[in-house]
Amino acid sequence: MIELKYKITIAGIVVTSIAVPLVKFIYSKYIENRRSVFFDEFDKAFVNLNDQLAIANILNSKGKLSSKRLCYAHEVMFRQAQFRSGSYRESDVEIVMPQKNVEREFIGTTLDLRQISKFTKGSKPLYKKEISVALDKTCRMWNRWVKKKSRLNEKSKIDLVSRFHTYFMIIHPFEDGNGRLGRRLLNEQLTFLFDTHTEFSPDKGEYYSAVNKASEGDESALRKLISSAVSTKEEE
Repeated sequence: MIELKYKITIAGIVVTSIAVPLVKFIYSKYIENRRSVFFDEFDKAFVNLNDQLAIANILNSKGKLSSKRLCYAHEVMFRQAQFRSGSYRESDVEIVMPQKNVEREFIGTTLDLRQISKFTKGSKPLYKKEISVALDKTCRMWNRWVKKKSRLNEKSKIDLVSRFHTYFMIIHPFEDGNGRLGRRLLNEQLTFLFDTHTEFSPDKGEYYSAVNKASEGDESALRKLISSAVSTKEEE
């Protein structure tokens, strides 16, 4: 009887000596160090913040721009996207624009011409082989005028930003993300020219329509949207 109690005691000690470390291991590995459901949200926010800080200034301190800096900004903004970021597109594409009073199925860049139907209007940006030269030339145009900032009146500044944005969208240098990058840059361009933080956030439908018209040679709607962003800031 005593021997049986002794064996039970020994077995209990052995089980305890195994169980306690095992429980501690499981706790530390799967419970204590388990990520809170909130961590992913915070981590994503900080990753995005770091990405934004990395391209806090696409323009340099003098307001000038380069195609190299645009490529870097695109790479940072879309490094986790499914499309290739940071380098020029390697294909000729069509841009699908929405039409008035039509429920749109797709807006943006496409390689699939079947996505361009009678309900949408496709436009052709520059051919891929022309991207590098055209973008460099557009950046030089911007740089040439931005150094005359102090001599430009409000209308001239709006015209300059509108013309650059129109050219950028016609060139359409990247596979995707051109509009988002272009609008971010437009915010910075206005902020630099007017020496105050300016946010360009128009209605998407109005914006796409304005860009479409601008690509056909009529920038009036785009200039109006840009002017509205400037006027809104001045009224604050």
